Amino acid sequence: MRVLIADRDPATSRLLCDMLQAEGFAAKTAQDGVVALSLLRAESWDAMILDAQLPLRSGVELLRTARGMGRTRRRLCSLGRPGC
Repeated sequence: MRVLIADRDPATSRLLCDMLQAEGFAAKTAQDGVVALSLLRAESWDAMILDAQLPLRSGVELLRTARGMGRTRRRLCSLGRPGC
């Protein structure tokens, strides 16, 4: 299973990526919405983990784009906010 992880915090995206890869998933990371969109367009994904507050293009925008493209079947948005 291929998973795209888009989170503005490099430590969070690296942790998620490492955990998924340890379980046998193929995962890639992006720290902003522009890079995530590029990966979304270039490859097919089974699932996405998106930060709703990504810089340059939000996770919500990416979710809408992915739905419109039919490029992924499963989606998860993290709605964390600073201080939570």
